[in-house]
Amino acid sequence: MDNSLLTQKQIARLFEVCEEQGVIYYDVQVELVDHLASQVEDELKQKPDQKFDEILDGVLLSFGSAGFYRIQKNKEAEMTEKYNRILRTFIHEFYSIPRILLTLTCSLLLFGLFQVEEIASMVGGFLFLGTAFFMLFYHSFWYSAKLHIKEFQGKTFLIANQMERINRKAIKWISMPFSLLLLISYSAKGLGYHLFPEIFNNVFVQFGMAFFIIFYLIRLWACHFYLPRRIKADFVRDFPQFVKM
Repeated sequence: MDNSLLTQKQIARLFEVCEEQGVIYYDVQVELVDHLASQVEDELKQKPDQKFDEILDGVLLSFGSAGFYRIQKNKEAEMTEKYNRILRTFIHEFYSIPRILLTLTCSLLLFGLFQVEEIASMVGGFLFLGTAFFMLFYHSFWYSAKLHIKEFQGKTFLIANQMERINRKAIKWISMPFSLLLLISYSAKGLGYHLFPEIFNNVFVQFGMAFFIIFYLIRLWACHFYLPRRIKADFVRDFPQFVKM
């Protein structure tokens, strides 16, 4: 909007309208203001004698009563799909040539360690306790210090909300199932071995569980480091004026 026909005061009024209509995220407001300004400018060119407020009222009328709400929800859905797609692509790379060779190697290594009875419970316990310590350290210090997008100058951002959504999802869908899988299968030689020995002593089941543990580790890394860093980088690129140095 550098070459906008509108004054700074009029542009500020467009931001106020967005807030009045319940659009709370600044990054969504920016897009809406750009759209509103374009429509108002087009009207001003055709009707130069008409007042700004009158033209704005007409533009807002064209949005409808639920227009702003619908746009914000669409933006939320678009951003969610964008980062879900990035996540899927990142994980898919570990199951495609050449990275699948690394994934299979790690799975076979973990499977081999669990075949040694003397160290199976130790390895399982290490992974279980290591995951618990990692989650405690990450959410108590690392996330807030390195990745969290803080409110600045009273502005909230949809991209920051997306970061929080991924953070909650990581806890719910990754950390808890991963810990449960370790507890059932390997910790203290595993509840599974005692409850269902005919199943858990099968080498194919054991390799499958090792394979899924590696899968969870990949997702753990993706959701706690790769994706948050990508989101933070996008935020710094689009809104450098709100980045605290």
